[in-house]
Amino acid sequence: MGREPTRQYNAFVFDNDTIEIDRRTVAWVDSRDGQFADPPLVAAFRCRGPAPSEAFTYTAINVQISRSGLPRSWRSWRKCSAPFATTAATKTTSC
Repeated sequence: MGREPTRQYNAFVFDNDTIEIDRRTVAWVDSRDGQFADPPLVAAFRCRGPAPSEAFTYTAINVQISRSGLPRSWRSWRKCSAPFATTAATKTTSC
């Protein structure tokens, strides 16, 4: 947006009839080391239908990496995703 040319847009594509997004969780994660081409985009989702406490809930992380930087990017992704690791209490899964 604005005056700067945009190379690309990051997004999550999902079926809004069966999946809901927690819009409070949508955020770009700071790539402190500059390991990613663009900051990773993170959001939490939940399956519609069951009660919220019973529904399958997960966190998705959208990252762009290059083949040449794959090992370095993988290490950065692991650091970035650590706060979203699987926990039994929330049934949240990193993707």
